[in-house]
Amino acid sequence: MIARGTFCYAAIITALLGRAAAGDFPTNASAALEQGSTVLSNTFRSLRSFSGRSPQADQPGLEVSEVSLGRIPKDMQWDGVSRNLDQRAYWRAVGEISARWLNRYAVSPNHQRVAFVDRQDGREVLTVDGKKEGLFDQVYLPWFSPDSRRVAFSARIGSGRFIVVDGVESQRYEAGSDMYPIFSPDSQRIAFMARRTGSELMVIDGVEGKPYANLNTASPPKVFSPNSKRVAYAAQTKAGKWVAVVDGAESEPADKVDSLLFSPDSQHLIYRAVRGSDSFVVLDGVEGPAFAGVEIWVGKHGCFSPDGKRSAYLVRTKLGEAVVVDGQPGAQHKEVDLSSLVFSPDSRRFAYAARTDSTAFVVVDGKEGPHYDCLEETPLFSSDGKHLAYVAMRAGKTFVVLDGAEGPLYWKISQPVFSPDSRHLAYAAFHGLTATVLLDGKEGPQHTLGNIEGSGIEILFSPDSRRMAYRILIAGKAERVVVDGVESKLYERVEGGVSFSPDSKHLAYWASPFSGKWYVVVDGHTTAKYTRVLEHTRPIFDGSDSLHALAVRGEEVVLLQIKIPMPSRSESK
Repeated sequence: MIARGTFCYAAIITALLGRAAAGDFPTNASAALEQGSTVLSNTFRSLRSFSGRSPQADQPGLEVSEVSLGRIPKDMQWDGVSRNLDQRAYWRAVGEISARWLNRYAVSPNHQRVAFVDRQDGREVLTVDGKKEGLFDQVYLPWFSPDSRRVAFSARIGSGRFIVVDGVESQRYEAGSDMYPIFSPDSQRIAFMARRTGSELMVIDGVEGKPYANLNTASPPKVFSPNSKRVAYAAQTKAGKWVAVVDGAESEPADKVDSLLFSPDSQHLIYRAVRGSDSFVVLDGVEGPAFAGVEIWVGKHGCFSPDGKRSAYLVRTKLGEAVVVDGQPGAQHKEVDLSSLVFSPDSRRFAYAARTDSTAFVVVDGKEGPHYDCLEETPLFSSDGKHLAYVAMRAGKTFVVLDGAEGPLYWKISQPVFSPDSRHLAYAAFHGLTATVLLDGKEGPQHTLGNIEGSGIEILFSPDSRRMAYRILIAGKAERVVVDGVESKLYERVEGGVSFSPDSKHLAYWASPFSGKWYVVVDGHTTAKYTRVLEHTRPIFDGSDSLHALAVRGEEVVLLQIKIPMPSRSESK
């Protein structure tokens, strides 16, 4: 199996060398970047018709109230987070955790609460919403529960390490163990790994499990099923063998056990096991056939369909790689990109990317599609499961393939995005130092980037699918937001992405206007300026005309509660 990025590596290098030799790259774009220019060659007529909205009268202003959530630690480090939009998915999965580890803080999932580790009298304390909890020799990364109501963290006093949940300390275990709290999806249960006298054990709801030589819960940690009723993890016995511990019962031992995954409906459990030279999948306790290698994808739904009734995984043989769907192996391929494996939202269809020695293609419902030089993005189903889109390359040019039909050619294309109602498809396309967003195959405004490196576009449809907004990063140095084809001013940075209101009438985001300060932009209107924004946070709508956001003013974290007094028009320049 190979990573998706390598599917296009050779083809991209060949294309770039050819274009460079032909002098196809512009060389002087600094003036365009300094001006922050965006060339509007045409009115975005297609989007105006698509949105079906007309400008409305300006609102008199935003009503903003603040709630203090306490002072931030003096040693907070704010820099070092990537701005490359092509890396946003990575930072959502890894970078956010890395930034939190660096500063040891947590923001609740609803973005209304915050917890910091701070120092007091030479020791450490956790501050939650401005209130201090305990006094310890060391406090580790705090975690909020999925419903944002509870907070848990690991702490140490002397040689003893323990978990604190809602202010209540667990028993003390050996320091140095990899101990962190794991909330169940319903926020009612909690688990953590602990170490005692050289053994590791899982503690679930305060009850200690059997001691083992080692435990493995994967990262990010997953122990509970989606319905929070079941528990599974991998453990190594004193004899050196690995077992799956499922609801307290051990599986047959193997040389290796990993990739434990519950189905979305919590009815099924799958994992990979290795015994000698054989690799196999265990589904609901039943061992499958042995292969030279087996891989299980652990993405959004993992190897399961959204309804939990179907499963798919990769197997490796002497002839190549194949995908096993519902227990039936498919055709053998030279290579399969396991991360591209996807079921449709209605669970009826599936697709994945594969390749030969020189070409790449998408397999849809077991049928091999056209061959291209490479594939650049993961296949994407519409929400109704009726449409499939992906990005392919031929002769150095990229294009979108929608239901088998090839779109126009560009130098680079972003991941396509379907509207919630499945009726529209949008994607960003790059050509030289300009970019545009295509909606249903029609180009929008042309944006001058200044430098293709560090540039990117994120696209968002409104909940009713009638509006579209996107955020554009220009050469890693400036950003702007385009709403229904109308541009915002140029900002130094836009943090956390944009948000539509539930009724799709309003849009909000954090922006910094080259002043070192930040404000919330709502339909083109702004709040007062604040010192900083917590990384990876964004304004969140509570209703059609109200929203909230977290900000830093001076050394204080504040929760902004924003009221929109009357309908407003979309943001203009």
